[in-house]
Amino acid sequence: PPNRYPTLHDPLAVAVAMQPSLVETRLGRVQVETASPMLYGLTLFTPADRLPKDAGAETTRVAQNVDVDRFLNLFIERLSAPAGASGELRVERHK
Repeated sequence: PPNRYPTLHDPLAVAVAMQPSLVETRLGRVQVETASPMLYGLTLFTPADRLPKDAGAETTRVAQNVDVDRFLNLFIERLSAPAGASGELRVERHK
Protein backbone atom coordinates (compact mmCIF):
# COMPACT_ATOMS: atom_id res chain seq x y z
CA PRO A 1 0.00 0.00 0.00
CA PRO A 2 1.17 3.57 -0.64
CA ASN A 3 2.77 5.42 2.29
CA ARG A 4 3.19 2.19 4.23
CA TYR A 5 6.93 2.72 4.58
CA PRO A 6 8.95 5.90 5.05
CA THR A 7 11.02 7.18 2.12
CA LEU A 8 14.67 7.09 3.17
CA HIS A 9 16.77 7.73 0.06
CA ASP A 10 20.14 8.63 1.62
CA PRO A 11 20.24 5.75 4.15
CA LEU A 12 19.14 3.41 1.37
CA ALA A 13 21.97 4.62 -0.89
CA VAL A 14 24.51 3.91 1.85
CA ALA A 15 22.99 0.49 2.53
CA VAL A 16 23.04 -0.40 -1.19
CA ALA A 17 26.70 0.62 -1.40
CA MET A 18 27.36 -2.07 1.24
CA GLN A 19 24.73 -4.58 0.14
CA PRO A 20 23.82 -4.17 -3.56
CA SER A 21 21.35 -7.06 -3.41
CA LEU A 22 18.96 -4.82 -1.42
CA VAL A 23 17.74 -3.45 -4.74
CA GLU A 24 16.83 -4.86 -8.13
CA THR A 25 18.21 -2.68 -10.90
CA ARG A 26 17.59 -2.20 -14.59
CA LEU A 27 20.17 -1.08 -17.14
CA GLY A 28 19.37 1.79 -19.45
CA ARG A 29 19.91 5.43 -20.30
CA VAL A 30 18.95 8.38 -18.10
CA GLN A 31 18.36 11.82 -19.56
CA VAL A 32 17.51 15.02 -17.70
CA GLU A 33 15.48 17.73 -19.45
CA THR A 34 17.26 21.09 -19.37
CA ALA A 35 15.87 22.93 -22.41
CA SER A 36 12.22 23.37 -21.44
CA PRO A 37 11.33 25.79 -18.63
CA MET A 38 8.12 23.83 -18.01
CA LEU A 39 9.85 20.45 -17.76
CA TYR A 40 13.26 21.52 -16.45
CA GLY A 41 14.74 18.76 -14.31
CA LEU A 42 12.38 16.04 -15.57
CA THR A 43 14.24 12.74 -15.54
CA LEU A 44 13.64 10.23 -18.32
CA PHE A 45 14.71 6.58 -18.16
CA THR A 46 14.83 4.37 -21.24
CA PRO A 47 15.48 0.67 -20.54
CA ALA A 48 18.35 -0.84 -22.54
CA ASP A 49 16.01 -3.24 -24.35
CA ARG A 50 13.96 -0.30 -25.70
CA LEU A 51 16.87 1.71 -27.06
CA PRO A 52 17.73 1.66 -30.77
CA LYS A 53 20.58 -0.74 -31.57
CA ASP A 54 22.83 2.18 -32.59
CA ALA A 55 22.15 4.16 -29.39
CA GLY A 56 25.54 3.37 -27.85
CA ALA A 57 26.45 2.00 -24.45
CA GLU A 58 23.97 2.11 -21.61
CA THR A 59 25.84 2.64 -18.39
CA THR A 60 23.20 3.54 -15.82
CA ARG A 61 21.61 1.08 -13.45
CA VAL A 62 18.37 2.40 -11.96
CA ALA A 63 16.84 0.78 -8.88
CA GLN A 64 13.33 -0.41 -9.61
CA ASN A 65 12.56 -2.58 -6.59
CA VAL A 66 13.76 -2.46 -2.98
CA ASP A 67 13.76 -5.27 -0.43
CA VAL A 68 12.05 -2.92 2.02
CA ASP A 69 11.81 -5.30 4.96
CA ARG A 70 15.49 -6.28 4.73
CA PHE A 71 16.57 -2.65 4.40
CA LEU A 72 14.45 -1.45 7.32
CA ASN A 73 15.71 -4.30 9.52
CA LEU A 74 19.32 -3.36 8.70
CA PHE A 75 18.61 0.34 9.22
CA ILE A 76 16.89 -0.12 12.60
CA GLU A 77 19.56 -2.59 13.72
CA ARG A 78 22.32 -0.08 12.98
CA LEU A 79 20.44 2.87 14.55
CA SER A 80 19.62 0.97 17.71
CA ALA A 81 23.13 -0.44 18.25
CA PRO A 82 24.83 0.93 21.38
CA ALA A 83 27.35 3.72 20.77
CA GLY A 84 30.74 2.29 19.89
CA ALA A 85 29.34 -1.16 19.16
CA SER A 86 31.05 -2.50 16.09
CA GLY A 87 28.64 -5.35 15.47
CA GLU A 88 28.85 -7.62 12.47
CA LEU A 89 28.05 -5.66 9.33
CA ARG A 90 28.05 -7.76 6.20
CA VAL A 91 29.42 -6.01 3.12
CA GLU A 92 28.77 -7.66 -0.24
CA ARG A 93 31.21 -7.65 -3.11
CA HIS A 94 29.96 -5.72 -6.14
CA LYS A 95 29.30 -7.88 -9.18
